[in-house]
Amino acid sequence: MDPSRVHDGMNADGRAGLPPGAPPRPYFDTRTGYAPVNGPAAGVTALTRWAPLVQDALGFGFGTYTAQTVALAQTSLAAPLLVPRRRLRRLRLPPPYRSSHAYAPGFVCGTGAADPDGLCDAARAVVAAGAHLTPRRRTLIRWFDRPAASIADLAFRMLTDGGARLADYVVAELAINAFAWDATVQVWAEKLRHDAARPATLIPSILRHTPAGATFTPAVPPPPTPDYPSAVAAYCHGIAHILRALGGGALNLTIPLAAGQVGDGLPAVAGAISFDNLESLATACGESRVWGGLAFPAAVDADRTLGLAVAKEVLRTVACRAPGTPGLPPCEPGGGGGGSP
Repeated sequence: MDPSRVHDGMNADGRAGLPPGAPPRPYFDTRTGYAPVNGPAAGVTALTRWAPLVQDALGFGFGTYTAQTVALAQTSLAAPLLVPRRRLRRLRLPPPYRSSHAYAPGFVCGTGAADPDGLCDAARAVVAAGAHLTPRRRTLIRWFDRPAASIADLAFRMLTDGGARLADYVVAELAINAFAWDATVQVWAEKLRHDAARPATLIPSILRHTPAGATFTPAVPPPPTPDYPSAVAAYCHGIAHILRALGGGALNLTIPLAAGQVGDGLPAVAGAISFDNLESLATACGESRVWGGLAFPAAVDADRTLGLAVAKEVLRTVACRAPGTPGLPPCEPGGGGGGSP
């Protein structure tokens, strides 16, 4: 095993950075120095920055509540698996809010206060997207919430349904798994750099004068991570690009689902979800983050850009590792890549 995978700095046993005898905190961030500027004690002091949610730990309203803590922030410092770090770090995204200083913590839409970054339009778009969710959309929100069990699993269909050669399938699996790791590293670097608020905390604040805004709740619990960019959207667009490049464009994208397979009793009865092509699947994946109230549209758009960029870098690197594989670009001199340099 690559030693960098064993000692990747993620603090898996939870002992790093704590005094002797302290209870371990697995994956506790001891490296990045990240700390949210907002929180249960301090309140919201920076409107556009991420704020941890306070959640009912048991789900029964018995008075046991926990505040979210950003987990796996140190993932941003992990060694890339395939794409050299210097190439990953070039894939920087523009800030989601260029005028964050213009928003006071008590900003409310519709009161005449300036809204240079369009927070109110973005908030209303998320509220509208989730106002009338169909059973299909509710199912997709949960299905895409686990991309490793949804879109990434489609690679196997290239072998079983698409008639791909075993060697080409192995290359596709290599590319997809390397992409998933390297994209996660860069997504986390961007999440920490921008530290953007999620709809779950921003919408009830800036639309609190409207019934829909004041009671806004995402369709599934949001993860304890900043909003921008949306990781799930990056995975879907990047994996779709890799599949398409390596011969998966003709896959039958009708996916059978058992009743209750994705959780919360969805789908209500056994059936299937279908997509016309990989592009429509990836688009639905990104949009599902907005339907479910998990991300703002700008976060989804940014991660489409980032996911495609990382996927192209992965294919460029794999081209020198598996020359002759149909769909790969030509191997460039020095393009073999590999890990952290």
